Amino acid sequence: MRIIKTLILLSVFAGVTLLGNLLYTNNADLNNRKIAEAKPQANLQLNEKVRTHYKIDVEYQKTSNTLIVNETIKWKNIDSIKVDSLFMNIPTSSKGGSYKHSKLTYLISSLKINGEEVAYEFLPNNERGFIDSSLISVRIPNGVKGNETIEIITKFSIVLSDESKWSDAKFYNFENWYVTVSPFIDGEFISFPTHNYIAAFLEYSNFDVTIKTPEEYSVALSGEWTSKNSSGINLYTISAKNISRFNWFLFNELNKYSKRVNINSKEIILDIFIQDGKDDYTERYVDGVEKYLQSLSSFGSYPFKRFTIVDIPNYGNVKNKSYPNLIALNTDFISPVKTQKIEYQLALVIAEQYFGTLINSNSIKEAWLSKGLSSFVAEKLVRAHYGNLYAYFNVADYYPIYGLHFMSFAGIPLIYIVSDQVIPEGGRYLKEYYTNLTYTDLSTPSYILPNYEVYNAATVVKPQIALLTLEKIMGEEKFRNKLQKYFKMFSSKYASANDFGKIIMNNCSQANREIYNELFKSDKTFDYGIKSIEKGDGNEYEILVERIENGVMPIVISVITETDTIKLNWNGKERFKVFSINTDAEVISAELDSDNKNLLDLNFANNSYIVDEQYWGSVSYATRVFFWFQNALMLIGGKG
Repeated sequence: MRIIKTLILLSVFAGVTLLGNLLYTNNADLNNRKIAEAKPQANLQLNEKVRTHYKIDVEYQKTSNTLIVNETIKWKNIDSIKVDSLFMNIPTSSKGGSYKHSKLTYLISSLKINGEEVAYEFLPNNERGFIDSSLISVRIPNGVKGNETIEIITKFSIVLSDESKWSDAKFYNFENWYVTVSPFIDGEFISFPTHNYIAAFLEYSNFDVTIKTPEEYSVALSGEWTSKNSSGINLYTISAKNISRFNWFLFNELNKYSKRVNINSKEIILDIFIQDGKDDYTERYVDGVEKYLQSLSSFGSYPFKRFTIVDIPNYGNVKNKSYPNLIALNTDFISPVKTQKIEYQLALVIAEQYFGTLINSNSIKEAWLSKGLSSFVAEKLVRAHYGNLYAYFNVADYYPIYGLHFMSFAGIPLIYIVSDQVIPEGGRYLKEYYTNLTYTDLSTPSYILPNYEVYNAATVVKPQIALLTLEKIMGEEKFRNKLQKYFKMFSSKYASANDFGKIIMNNCSQANREIYNELFKSDKTFDYGIKSIEKGDGNEYEILVERIENGVMPIVISVITETDTIKLNWNGKERFKVFSINTDAEVISAELDSDNKNLLDLNFANNSYIVDEQYWGSVSYATRVFFWFQNALMLIGGKG
């Protein structure tokens, strides 16, 4: 019996092992390319002053599978200083292939400013992750004085690749496909080459676009649009104001569903383009859009009259995307409701409509500001409208939480319990966090992260868990009020991570400021444990706690006795600390952070300590508290 109890305790409080990697210390700087960067607190009143107007005429030629593009840009210098050069990005293509391939041709057959042909200079690119160098510098004849406007005219064509090798199906996502002028903020251009997977940083601008396609093709667009058909050609006329980018999709084998939905008495046209075999998802999409936009209206009214969803075909090779009033989802053919995968993916891209579209930030350097906030809000939206996420298993997908291995022989479980357990907020991302600890410093520029997996961990995973932790420390209502203030202050403006930090930390204690810096300005990791509980003379007990990692977090220690629970507060700064208590009741056990505020803790198994194994009640209690964390950490590996 004693052996069985020992096995139970070892299972419940099993240590975990996390892989440690060398700290990422790539200090490469784009300033080597003489590219100006933003001043920390720059703001641009974009609703009142729009600097750039794009007029683009596009024709898709089916026989050559080519886009023909004629583009006119009107750029106004709304500042008082004279501008002598422009920084611009031009689209790229490879012969016979997609314009996103690695061997690229820079597409621009002519470039005229105010009717005069001008020369341009490619800026060298030595950083990995960027698509060669699509960034050019253009010398402006006579310069542009304050309040003057110049006209830039260019023409080019893009040869597209066949996305599907097995059928006549076509699906193209047009991103970074037109010539753009770099943002000009506080008298400086903020310019970067085109990146492989990070969205370009662009200013809010106005767009007038026409697109011609053969009648058998459909499009999904940003902005407001009308269409007409003549002689087998569809002509789309689009107008969009105060958006940072214009993106669209072209395809020929998706079904369309339309519905009018009401969000706070405002009617929005919802268009859904979806594959055959996924028709059952339509109502889930409609339900999610209505619920999520309704909730997000507490931040501000949704400014667009249309909302378009594109269900990405399997041959599309496109990740989930969020553009102005246009989103794209890459969903599984089998995705049961209880998995919440579709609901969460939808919540994430819709949240980006607010925190990545209605607020503009430098995605090349600080992608976590839009991606992480959207992920944090998405977690809230899904749980508010669809309940908690539970551990589950089915043939299509699974979360690796199966139950407790109470007894085993040679690694094979003899007793195996499976039950529905709630996955706590942030739990869906813990595995990615633990396996990418090296890259969790949110002050690291996004563009130097070495690959997409690491980029996702650093811009989505870590900030979501950090924001959830900060919310638990500050209080849900207070944190939400600050988030609403941030949105209202920077809606339709440029915001930086410093801007966000100032609002969140306004009127906060010094302790909370230190916590914010630990979470968002360092790569520190967090782990606290209880080393021992010793009974001294009389009724005195000594509890030894330790800070195992370098991150500092205030900790509440719950000491459980036969009659009550004693709470001890620790600022968490010392490497170890001994707490002495005097109680007539016998101490059974102690726990660190029983409210689970610190979601970044690397090892939840060492957060509790039992004085004597005979206390089955404390084992049961600890099992309930740490069930999910212990199982997840045992399965994915941990540190301890």
